[in-house]
Amino acid sequence: MIKNILIMAANGQISRLIENQILNDDQFANVHLTLFLRHQSRLAQLAKNPRVTLVEGSLDRLDDVKKAMVDQDFVFVGVVDHSKGSQQNPKCHCGDEGWSCAAGDLYECSRDL
Repeated sequence: MIKNILIMAANGQISRLIENQILNDDQFANVHLTLFLRHQSRLAQLAKNPRVTLVEGSLDRLDDVKKAMVDQDFVFVGVVDHSKGSQQNPKCHCGDEGWSCAAGDLYECSRDL
């Protein structure tokens, strides 16, 4: 069974390491990656990979995030919020208006929203 993993901020250093591991390790052969980033041209070398979908969008636009999260089984957030007063939430709500994730963790998407 294919598992769909969304990687938010897919061009970041940690995200790129994870993408490389998933795409090159046989134990992850059943994983399809959706890579969400502001400028998909930055990952153009992956555009022809049948296990990769590039999605251009902004984490600042809720509609972009909601669209990217459709049909995902897991979400990895490769961004850290350094803004004043930021808080990390240990849960990821797939497309819910309260969407938030703690950076650097992998979350299973809830289909009950």
